[in-house]
Parts: sequence; structure tokens; C-alpha cells
Amino acid sequence: MRWNGRLSFPLIILALFTLAACQPMPAVREGPTEKTFDFTEPLEPGGRIELKAYKGEIRIRTWDKAQVAVHAVVRPSSVFFREERWRYTRVEVTRWGNTIRIRSRSERRHPRIVIGFYSESEPYVDYEIQLPRRVRVQLDDYRSHTVINDLEGELRLDTYKGDAEVSGFRGRFDLETYKGNIRLELVDLTDHSTVEIYRGQIDLHVRGDTSFRFEAELGRRAELDTDFEVTTFVRRQREQRLLGRVGTGDGPLLRLKSYRGYFRLRR
Repeated sequence: MRWNGRLSFPLIILALFTLAACQPMPAVREGPTEKTFDFTEPLEPGGRIELKAYKGEIRIRTWDKAQVAVHAVVRPSSVFFREERWRYTRVEVTRWGNTIRIRSRSERRHPRIVIGFYSESEPYVDYEIQLPRRVRVQLDDYRSHTVINDLEGELRLDTYKGDAEVSGFRGRFDLETYKGNIRLELVDLTDHSTVEIYRGQIDLHVRGDTSFRFEAELGRRAELDTDFEVTTFVRRQREQRLLGRVGTGDGPLLRLKSYRGYFRLRR
């Protein structure tokens, strides 16, 4: 098929209206120092939520409804930057099939004030999200505080200098952090999962009768503290490898990897 670079004006208008119809329209309220967005979208169990977050508080709770409800608050990062980018930042939601994407973006371009290799003028965006219990969640985060309760399904969490608390989790997970701290309460591991850290800490608390195997690849400055049986220990020149089991050792495999970090796997 050959594409022509010229488009008629009616076709452009039609395309713009089509895109606008696919964008959920949140309710927006603006105060003297913050702006809020609220919206609700249908999402069936097994669906997917993708959230990109930049500084702020993220609270995710589950319910038995086949829909997602989001309350987002945009606020300045400090008094000094009160009149900066937060006024032009909005939260956007797009839906494609059974996938919902949540992001914040600025409506205007402004020069950034860079201190320590990140922009201090960027606003905080706080999220309160309610979603179906059995969904897949993908969260890419920069310096946020995240709390997730009673999720059953799949969790992919990648955080840079952020911290997270996950309680009552059932399913599979992939966790990655750089200089962050993650605590996860595991009720049932249903599939192979991975954890990777660099200069951070991850605390996995195993609750209930779940059984699985674990494999840890640790660099010279990494450490594993575990309450469970280690069946194999191999030390090499610059790394060590441990194999162990939780419960009977049946079930999926949990892979732990770190060059420089701290794992805690406990009851």
C-alpha cells in the first residue's frame, strides 16, 4: 500500500473528532494551589492498568466493580515553584480495548530548573485509584510513595528512588528499583516472578501456605536475609548464587538479582 502525504481538510477534522471520542473526559476542578481530576472507566477483570507517575502519593485499592475510578490531584512541588508548571499540568486517560493508560503532561513548554539532575519545577501528582481485584498493573515511577492493597493478578513495578508498600498480594510480580525501598506481603505466588534491585532494599513477607522455589544471584555488595531453607550455595569470584525453597518447594520460581542491594525474605 502506498501512503500519500496529503490529507484533505475534512479527513483531518474527522480524525480529530475520532481521537477525541476515545479520550475519557474527567471532571476538572482548580483551586488556588491545586487542580483535581476525576473520572470513571469500565474495566473487566483481567484487564490492564498502566500508570506513569512522577513524584507524589499513589494509593491503589481493589473492589468488586468492573470499573476503574481515579481521583488525581496536581499540586506545586514547593512554595518557591507555586506559580510554575502545576497550573499547566493535566492528567490524561486513554483506553484501548481492555487497557487503560494514565499519565500526566504539561499543556505548555517551560524551561526546567535543574538541580541534582532532575527538575525541581515539576509538580506533584497524587493518585487515588480503585480498580477490579483481578487485573494487571504496570507502574513506572519516579520518587513517589505507593500503597497497593489486596491485588490479585499481575504487578509490574519499576521505581527510581521511590518506596512502595504492597499488602495482601496474590499472583505474579516483577519488581525493579534503583535506590528505592519496596515491602510486599505475599499471600500466594501463582507464576514465575522476578525482583531486581540496585542500591535499594526489598522486603518480602510470605504469609499463608504458599510454596515456591527461589534463586538469588548476588554481587559482592548485595545481601540476602531469609527465614527459609537454602538448599544450595555457590560462591564465585565476584558473586554468589543461592537456591532455596519456601514451604514444600513446589510451585513457581522467584528470581532475585542484585549487584548492590539488600533482600529480606521472611515469614
